[in-house]
Amino acid sequence: MNKDNTNATPKGEIKISLTKRKAIMERQKRHLYIAVFIIVAAIVLLVLVLTLFLKVKTVEAVGSILYSPEEIIAASGIEQGENIITLGSDNIEERLRNELPAIEKVRIRKKLPSTVVLEVEETEEIMFLAVGESYYSLDNNLRVVSRFDTIEGAEMKGLKRVYFPDVTRCIIGEQIVTDDPDIPEMVKQLSESLMKYELFYDITEIDFRDKFDIKLIHGIKYKVKLGNILECDTKLEILCGILKELDPQDVGTIDFSDGEIRNAVFSRS
Repeated sequence: MNKDNTNATPKGEIKISLTKRKAIMERQKRHLYIAVFIIVAAIVLLVLVLTLFLKVKTVEAVGSILYSPEEIIAASGIEQGENIITLGSDNIEERLRNELPAIEKVRIRKKLPSTVVLEVEETEEIMFLAVGESYYSLDNNLRVVSRFDTIEGAEMKGLKRVYFPDVTRCIIGEQIVTDDPDIPEMVKQLSESLMKYELFYDITEIDFRDKFDIKLIHGIKYKVKLGNILECDTKLEILCGILKELDPQDVGTIDFSDGEIRNAVFSRS
C-alpha cells in the first residue's frame, strides 16, 4: 500500500528556489564589485589630491630673535611645490640646527592645503670665551653659538666671561672641547646651583682653568674662591648668607678653598 508523501517538494518549486538563490548571489557579487570599485576610486582620488594639490606655497617662520624669518626659511631647505604631506620634519630640524646654531628646537606645523609654519626655540647664550683673537658665545651645554671679532661684541650682550683649560676644538654649532673632559659636567652643575640661589646673573666671570681652584667674580666688588666643585650647593648657600651680611661699601675676596667650607673667609681689599 502506497503512503502519501506530504513533505515532498514539487520539482518546479525546487527549480524556482535555486533560481532565486542564484539571482541573489549575482546581486551580491555586483554590490561587492561596486563597493570595491568605489574604494579603489576613492583611494586613487585621495592620492591625486595629496600629490597634485597639497603642495607648499607659503613658508612662515616665527619665534626667533637672532635670525630673520628669511634666514630660517632659506636654511630649512623647504621649496615651493614640495608635497606638504611628505615633508620630513627630522631633516628640516637637522638642517636648521646645523645652519643656525642658536636654534634649539623646531616645531613644524602644516596648515593645509599649502602653508608650512616653522616655530623655533632658541638656545640662550650665557657665556663667552676667547680662543685666539676671536670670542665665542656658548650656551649652558657649551655649544658654540656665535663668534665675535671683539670682546665688546660679547660684553654688549651681557654674557659672562669664562676661562677654560686649553681649548682643542671650537666650531660653531658644536660643543666646545677642552683638555679636561670633566669641564662640561662641572659647568652644568655650577650653572644649575647659581640659578638655584639666584646668583647666576650677578656673576660676571668664571674661571675653570684649575678645576680644584674655581674662581668667580660677583659683580665688580667680590672675588669668590670656590675651590673644587664638591659641595657646590652648600658653598653657594653660604655665599648668599655672607653677601647679605657685607656692607655695601665692602670690596674683597670670599674664600671657600681653605679648610672647612662653613668657615669661609672674607678679606677686604
